[in-house]
Amino acid sequence: MQNPSAFCVVTLVGGLALASSAHAADSWVIFAGGDKPNREAWVVDAQTLSSRSDLMAFLQTATQEEQNAYLKQLRRKKPPKPGEPFAGPDPVYEIQVNTVYENATKPNRLIRKYSVNCARNTVAMKMSLAQWRDRAIEDVPPERFDPTSEAVEPWQLQLVRFACLVGPDPKAKVPAEMMKRGFLPIGDVGQSPANFIWGNLWKDGTRPGFTYRPTDAELDRAERSL
Repeated sequence: MQNPSAFCVVTLVGGLALASSAHAADSWVIFAGGDKPNREAWVVDAQTLSSRSDLMAFLQTATQEEQNAYLKQLRRKKPPKPGEPFAGPDPVYEIQVNTVYENATKPNRLIRKYSVNCARNTVAMKMSLAQWRDRAIEDVPPERFDPTSEAVEPWQLQLVRFACLVGPDPKAKVPAEMMKRGFLPIGDVGQSPANFIWGNLWKDGTRPGFTYRPTDAELDRAERSL
């Protein structure tokens, strides 16, 4: 398999004027792929990254001994003794992802929230909105998709890498170091990264026109729902 990090860097840096490293980078292109006119780009908003615990996954797979150990830990008021078994849900991170599409038959972008389990290398879609070019924003129920899957696709691998790197250490977002891993800082792109992607990555393409124009209030309501 082609190295997704290397592919992402080569694809992105080719036609992009990079943001200054001194710029407060909120949005990052984590992967871009496909050939014209079917290119796609994945953008994350680092400010939406939050930590959770995957309690349901733990309860579904834990043995009775592990569950008992976890309940004991919940009741504990003092630190565990050396060598005492530890059990509990894996830490997970939730993050918003924008997927921008070049092809006119696809949405202008999908706005989705994913849950990333670093220990299990899995991603699970929590919410999804589709912004179309010819109709209003559509709420797409997550059950239309595989709710949880192992990260195998290049963009999934990059999503796990980003969440699991930045989640434990927000100071890790040093642009020069992040770019080595295939993450490109693009700063604050406002409500939608689509304008940035078309203006910097897909300059050689013809952007499909909109026949439906959502209001700013509609976009605000949609993104707040995430």
